[in-house]
Amino acid sequence: MARPSNTRWILFFALLAMWILIIQVLPRFLPFSFDRIAIAGIMVHTDYLTHVLLFVAIVLIVDLLRLKIKVMYLLPFVLFAAVVAEVIQLYIPKRTFNYWDLVSNIAGVFIGIILVWIVRKRRRAKCD
Repeated sequence: MARPSNTRWILFFALLAMWILIIQVLPRFLPFSFDRIAIAGIMVHTDYLTHVLLFVAIVLIVDLLRLKIKVMYLLPFVLFAAVVAEVIQLYIPKRTFNYWDLVSNIAGVFIGIILVWIVRKRRRAKCD
């Protein structure tokens, strides 16, 4: 009996690690600051929207790579990465931990998971 390949898990964890690293390093090189914008009459800091989009993106990238990781396994690992990405800033010079960034990261994970669940459900429906 052949052993199942761990390649998808290795790729998944490498992708999460790179994502966290990019999120920590890239902002130092960005030449702009994040302003506030009005969305439906509510002032929102665009930095929080960026956090949401980054974590929606990582979940969608995992799905686009077709790593075949079930949502029930994907969710806790990406949630953990979202928390680590914010907590690690306590130890990085010129970076700060922010609870709203953490909330935004987690919101992005859940939005991404919901989108992946919908996409996968539609894919299965097309195959049937």
